[in-house]
Amino acid sequence: MPLNIKIATSPLKLLHQATLSQRLGEILHFCLGFLLSNKKFKFSDSELLSLIEKALVYHPYLLMDREYFFEEVPKFILVLKSSPIWKELEKLLIKADCIYREIEGYYYPKAKLLRADLVAKYKDSLLLFEFKLKEEDLNLEQIELYIAFLKALFPKPALKVYGVFFNPPNLKLIKELNSKEDHANHSLSNTTQLPLFKNFN
Repeated sequence: MPLNIKIATSPLKLLHQATLSQRLGEILHFCLGFLLSNKKFKFSDSELLSLIEKALVYHPYLLMDREYFFEEVPKFILVLKSSPIWKELEKLLIKADCIYREIEGYYYPKAKLLRADLVAKYKDSLLLFEFKLKEEDLNLEQIELYIAFLKALFPKPALKVYGVFFNPPNLKLIKELNSKEDHANHSLSNTTQLPLFKNFN
């Protein structure tokens, strides 16, 4: 009778796969944030590869899987670029007065250090963009904290929150607050990046 052997998937292998997926999200965050914050809606393949190289310099612990990232990251970015979503992002961002990537602040009521993926500022409004590999990764509680964080910085402007998803590519309006909706009595401590905003308060 033939011997039937079934090899179970190693927990360590599963952990590595999960970690790779998380790290892929980090590199995608970096690349997309850089492109959008610099309004670089047209770029070559070589420019994208150089950007991935730059991302790996900022994340040296990922170098052991560099071949994986050089193979996978362009797939997601180029699919997003070739979709109608890219044009929508360009329309939303092209006229922004300022675009900030990964601004930070300490939010006292929840004792949390917050880092928003991308914030675009216009004369009378703000756009917040949250990048996620998949839509199910979106954390609505985290979004509410970001809203409180931004409203503490900018109480008056209207605010729209968008989710940008890579797999599958999607752009979704998560929440919208008009200029009269304010989050009162929120405390925020400055970090090194917050003085950038002193001219807007």
